[in-house]
Amino acid sequence: MTVEVDVVDEQVLARKTDTGIGIETEQLPRVFDRFFRTDDERVRDITGTGLGLGLTRDVVRLHQGDLAVESELTREAPSPSLCR
Repeated sequence: MTVEVDVVDEQVLARKTDTGIGIETEQLPRVFDRFFRTDDERVRDITGTGLGLGLTRDVVRLHQGDLAVESELTREAPSPSLCR
């Protein structure tokens, strides 16, 4: 995993990149839904509540920022968040 932080137009851009298994394109719109867990068999044995990204986005928005996710199955992809 790598984390990069830059300042762009007086905003902080933090980008986290990892080499995880990725998220299916069809699932991306739901990744910020609280308690969302994909039914993908590749992650059935990975524990979690489905709260992490939703809570993270809420905190970022409280600081007038936004959070987005980009992903491809089995490919390294950045997950940028933009905060003021």
